[in-house]
Amino acid sequence: MNLRLRSIESHDEALRFAPDLGRGLLESYPAASPELSGEELASAFLEAHRGAAAMFFLVAEGEAGTLAVAATAPWRDPVTLQTSPMLVALWVDPAIRHRGVARELVRELRRLVARHGFSTLLGRVPTGDDALLGMAERWGMVREQELVAARLR
Repeated sequence: MNLRLRSIESHDEALRFAPDLGRGLLESYPAASPELSGEELASAFLEAHRGAAAMFFLVAEGEAGTLAVAATAPWRDPVTLQTSPMLVALWVDPAIRHRGVARELVRELRRLVARHGFSTLLGRVPTGDDALLGMAERWGMVREQELVAARLR
């Protein structure tokens, strides 16, 4: 498979990929914003993180167009006050899944994040998603903390 990975640095160019990013955000956060379409959610996400140092956006393109996207957003530790990029969207076209595309996107994202001076790339794994957790661990990521939540509404 002939894919080209590239970093999207312009906000206007990133908006062109909002439908694909929206699919990734909705797969990662299905209940994120039920009143918004995936494209609207992606546009709001891109606007909210416009210019953030820890915001990175990669696309994998092939002859058929965009086949995969990966995006990070800044996450600030409330105790150390260190900001790190957190992988919040990783979407691969279902027709090409299980061929190493996601792994290559994350590998390139790690290089990009390191080149920009960050020492850590974070990721979120939904509770009970052992397959995703296993995949992240195979890619060299380790569990560091567990986040718990009390839903108040």
